[in-house]
Amino acid sequence: MQLIDKAILAEACGLSLGVLLGAMAIGLALWLLGWWSHRFWVVLVATLGAGIYGLMNGEAYKTHPLACGVLFGLAGGMLALAVVRLVAFVAGGFMGLAVAQLLIPTLEQQIVPFLLCGLVSLLLFRPSVMLLTSLAGSLLLSHAGLAMMNRQGTVNAVAWTDQGTMLGNWVIVGLTVLGFAIQYVHDRRTGAKKDRKEKKRKRRDDD
Repeated sequence: MQLIDKAILAEACGLSLGVLLGAMAIGLALWLLGWWSHRFWVVLVATLGAGIYGLMNGEAYKTHPLACGVLFGLAGGMLALAVVRLVAFVAGGFMGLAVAQLLIPTLEQQIVPFLLCGLVSLLLFRPSVMLLTSLAGSLLLSHAGLAMMNRQGTVNAVAWTDQGTMLGNWVIVGLTVLGFAIQYVHDRRTGAKKDRKEKKRKRRDDD
């Protein structure tokens, strides 16, 4: 299994420097602040995705593409937060399935790891979102970073991906674990500060 996709990387190598820098900034935001900004990203992706779908299929619905795109975008954005846990279930399920296929290539009961990991994502919603956003940020950072290195002539990114599949996988796994740890530690510290402030407030109220 290759976490750095050659086709996506080849397309990314043709992007401008500004686009690649923007992709790295988004990846870094997901990697560091995934849990605190996950509602924003879910709403943004849902709004853009639904809007683009409406623009592309407006004529099929016998509606002006612009009007259809705007209405689909508004509906997608307003419904996004209502289905955020469904998104977490599906994303966690697919991530668990990918890991299961990596560990057991001959696995036939693929629905089992998908459902189990999806349920775990719901039960452990906050850590799951941290892990998923850290993975998404790591993938975006890796693809954009390799594309920038290819643009500067430092390395042939696509050829390196063919030769260093295992190294690339481990880099993304390491980045994902590190990003998750940073988000988790920061969340615990933030929670502890809130608890201390709440205790102080209660003491002042009691006095």
